[in-house]
Amino acid sequence: MPPHVTVLYPFRRSRRLEPDVEAALGEIASDARPFDVTLARIGRFPGVVYVAPEPAAPFIALTEACVRRWPEHPPFGGRFAEVVPHLTLQEGPEPAGLAERVAMALPIRARASELWLMTQGRRGRWTRRLALPMGPR
Repeated sequence: MPPHVTVLYPFRRSRRLEPDVEAALGEIASDARPFDVTLARIGRFPGVVYVAPEPAAPFIALTEACVRRWPEHPPFGGRFAEVVPHLTLQEGPEPAGLAERVAMALPIRARASELWLMTQGRRGRWTRRLALPMGPR
């Protein structure tokens, strides 16, 4: 999967993505505005190394908009009380020196301008099904 900051996972399976779901995601994207983001700080969850995007608030707002539309899909299955936007670097044991090597490349500046819908195929491979531009059309 390409580097990304997750907005909502898990979501619907590919076979349950009716046109109204895609249209609703398009509305959420069009209501959002593109924004600049900086990846400047390494963080950790148990078993996960990530880079934190700043500001986090626009990502949280996108997550909240999706959950309002699909309350049956809480972020990460409702396992966590707080939404923490992150770009995952490593899941599982942390390789020696990973954080130090990544820290040398930080900060990374980017512009968040699309909401992607990613789907997972039978063999576990993720593909981008939709790229929805943020902002009014």
